Amino acid sequence: MLNCDHENGNANSAVNELKCWKGLHILYCVSAVIIAVLFVLMATIAVTIFSDISWNYKNSLSKFTSSADLFHLFSKMLWVLFFTFFKKDKYEWILIMLLLATSMIFFYQQMIVRPYLSPASTLVWCLVSGIFTWTNCMLLLTYILAYSGFQGGFELCFTAYPLVILAVAFFPSPLEKRFMTRLSGLSTAAECFDHIRYYICLAASDSFKSKVMLRGYFKKFNEDEEGDEGRYERLRGKRKVKADKLKMHVEYTFHLFKEAIEKFPESAFLKIQYALFLIEKQEDKNLVLRELLCAAHSNPSLVEQ
Repeated sequence: MLNCDHENGNANSAVNELKCWKGLHILYCVSAVIIAVLFVLMATIAVTIFSDISWNYKNSLSKFTSSADLFHLFSKMLWVLFFTFFKKDKYEWILIMLLLATSMIFFYQQMIVRPYLSPASTLVWCLVSGIFTWTNCMLLLTYILAYSGFQGGFELCFTAYPLVILAVAFFPSPLEKRFMTRLSGLSTAAECFDHIRYYICLAASDSFKSKVMLRGYFKKFNEDEEGDEGRYERLRGKRKVKADKLKMHVEYTFHLFKEAIEKFPESAFLKIQYALFLIEKQEDKNLVLRELLCAAHSNPSLVEQ
């Protein structure tokens, strides 16, 4: 509706009587802008409120933040805007660079931030964002080489897909490095949270890799704090009852959260995540409410609010 045909003065090719910025076209444009703004606000609220933010690793949609979803929403709206108003040939460079920039940011979020808790969901989104980013890179390269007569962009793009998939699938997780670093040695609240959530992910898994990493973790940090040796030894598997081991993993997670919050007492993000963990693992609603109130007084961001 806002994209007028300036060659013949029509606002819509299907309705010749509707002239650009005259009469009813002005009313339609104002209505379209208002509806678009309301839609953006409603979509933003829906993404932040109804995102499945929880500590359930068995749920493929569980995540610890909705920031990636918000960026995905805004990037799509940005694409619609640019493809509507800048679809002429002279704006092709702008569209290509926009696609490449937004896809690279989304790829970074999935590979480094990793908002999804489920390892399977993380892998799927990393693969999707990686393939999309590679395709846009090839689109830019093909457009640059178009003047030299190069016509193999399509073949090059699809030929390299297996390599992109292998590179993404075997890319070392940045969470592993933070996991094998003491909380006292981490410099930000986000890194402390990555340490904690990776521990929970390993504790919730029965894979051989998880058991090996937990064994190495306990061996490395067994003498961190005097008095914790009993807990570490039990967590290493001295007790064979699975329910007891899970309970002790939860207790140790509480210990990690408390240590991280003591290190970063002004972090609203850590307090909110601790409260979400308490909701699922404890029935003490007063403790949950206290952590949320503390987070509310720590200047939470818009997404955290």
